Amino acid sequence: MVISYKKKKEEVLSIYNDMENFLQEVLEYYKNINISNPLKRKEGLIKKIRADIAKIKEDKFKIIVAGEAKSGKSTFINAYLGIDLLPVDVKQCTSVLLEIKYAKNFKLVATYADGRIEVINEPEAVKSFLKKNASLDDDYRDIPVPTINEEILVKAGRKANNKTKKIKIFEEDIKNLIASESVQAANIYHLSLEKYESKIRQYISSYIDNWFNIVTKIEIFYPLSDSLKGVEIIDSPGVCARGGVSEVTTEYIKDANAIIFLKPITGQAIESTQFSQFMNNTIVGRNKEALFLIFTRVAQMNENDLMRLQEEAYKQFKQLNKENILFVDSKAEMSAKVFDSLESIEAVTNKLKELDDSKELEDFIKLSYYDTIGGLANGSLSDFIQSLEAKSRFKRVYSLLEKFGRKSHYILLKDVLNTMIRLYNSLDLEFSDQIESWRQKIKNPNDIEAKIKKLEAEKNLILNRIAVGIEDIRYHYTSNEKGKIKEVADTIVCNYKSKKASLNPDKEGSIDSLKSISLETIEECKEISKKIQQEVIEDCNDLLKSISEKLDLIDFIKPDYESIDFEKIEKQSKSNAEERVKIKEAGTFSDAKYASVFSQKKYFKNYSNSIDKRLNLIRAELENELIDFVSDAIIEYRFELNNNADSKIKELKEINEVRVENTEIMKYIEKIEELSSFSKGGQIKLKAIEKGIL
Repeated sequence: MVISYKKKKEEVLSIYNDMENFLQEVLEYYKNINISNPLKRKEGLIKKIRADIAKIKEDKFKIIVAGEAKSGKSTFINAYLGIDLLPVDVKQCTSVLLEIKYAKNFKLVATYADGRIEVINEPEAVKSFLKKNASLDDDYRDIPVPTINEEILVKAGRKANNKTKKIKIFEEDIKNLIASESVQAANIYHLSLEKYESKIRQYISSYIDNWFNIVTKIEIFYPLSDSLKGVEIIDSPGVCARGGVSEVTTEYIKDANAIIFLKPITGQAIESTQFSQFMNNTIVGRNKEALFLIFTRVAQMNENDLMRLQEEAYKQFKQLNKENILFVDSKAEMSAKVFDSLESIEAVTNKLKELDDSKELEDFIKLSYYDTIGGLANGSLSDFIQSLEAKSRFKRVYSLLEKFGRKSHYILLKDVLNTMIRLYNSLDLEFSDQIESWRQKIKNPNDIEAKIKKLEAEKNLILNRIAVGIEDIRYHYTSNEKGKIKEVADTIVCNYKSKKASLNPDKEGSIDSLKSISLETIEECKEISKKIQQEVIEDCNDLLKSISEKLDLIDFIKPDYESIDFEKIEKQSKSNAEERVKIKEAGTFSDAKYASVFSQKKYFKNYSNSIDKRLNLIRAELENELIDFVSDAIIEYRFELNNNADSKIKELKEINEVRVENTEIMKYIEKIEELSSFSKGGQIKLKAIEKGIL
């Protein structure tokens, strides 16, 4: 990280420490005077601040590297890190992603399915372990071993008796796995359904008694350079033909700061169905600036061909920022680092001979040598290294990821600063209200009693009115005929049918176009789902404002957004929907090939019918999920609303019941004014720091 970021980070952490001390002071003070503290109504904000600060303290920048099988992920990672760490002949990972992290001492830590931990410190032993445990058995390279391990063997193992380690696998679980969309899509070698299912069952049978030796996690700790101390690199399994990834990979993607998708540029067309569908399937809601498409193996290409392919890629992948599409050669970068470690031209020449004898000398290395040192050239060792670095084009990789890394951290800093400002501001309102209540107690104790009755009446009025208003919101979204959920679902399906009708079934490529339209429709369903969830809460807040503009209670009754566990609500809603809607994924995107007589029109029709069935189920699932979400969110919102009001009224009653002299009350007021002053000062400091962050 650059110095400016370090300075801002230190400022934020310093003022956060001040905030924690302040919160502790508030907690202790209200405990001493036996009055409910205002922090109870701010738990959501405080929890969010602490979670964000934990991320800032970790200062980790996580990069997940994905790509098609044999796209050169390991070579790319080695080149980026500047170390020959991962064996480049490692095949596709099994049930585990490989994490590379900074540590003072080199070691590999492997976690097995039964919880065993194995630590390996010797470099060659590490490489040997990776070849054995991070690669697929050749007999099962054509089935989705990572998914089978995750969903069947490891899950059953976690339920097994620890002593006998015997596992029981139910036939229904195997059938559901085989029928699932992800497993059907992973049939990248186009095996017949019978053979595909048979191989999956054969794999399960062969590993059922040895499940505990499946590696579930691999971490490599390495003394990386200072510039990479905060970086974690995650090497993921290969992406299948339809852009699918395993559930484990999905979880890592959610937590990643950046995602790099690798695609070899040689030997295939530049367009990438895998990449497009990988993005559609896994990057929903993610900032596109965090997604990089990197074409590899460019060192052998001439400049004109490379420029032509660059322009083609920019047109093909318009959904990405142009600067996030890169063309590199990992082998050239690694070669530059290897030769840069040598001290003389004579040592370089000996190394070239060694590579040539072992048939490992690449043509681009020969060319760089000839242009700078060999032949009629009279260059230096540094000229040779610079030539290799130019061919690798890795400088853009370093600068782009560093730039994004800095930006990502700055965004988090600004976010936590704004949340702290909100916390201080809301506490200041609470303090001001309490000061006024104490002053009323000095003037006339009966005034507080009157205020309590007034607030209770206002609370009941708000809750009664909001009950009616919320039913209107519920009807607006969930009405069978005129509800917004049904309306948007109908619109999505109508748009899909319209796009499909424009396709020519007899035209070559119509299947790919139909597939693309269907994926866009599924993506639209996901986006609409998130949008409606946000709108429901906004409508509830607007309703609260509209019916209580002139009431005192509005200032503190409104729930903090962070205090409502919408992730829990969403999961519960999905669970409810899944219980009501049974979806059979098999056949949705299955390949339909005919050996003898082939009818493009019939193929299109069958494919279209299959997709239509799937989209109808998705549409039903979308409607059911959103209806459940609206219902659950409204219940949670009213619950938080009522809690906030009751908490405030309880606080007023406690103040009213305190029997002390006016001089003692003045001390309370003085202390709370002191707390209020601190919160105001905290806001000023936070805003000053926030302005200094770009």
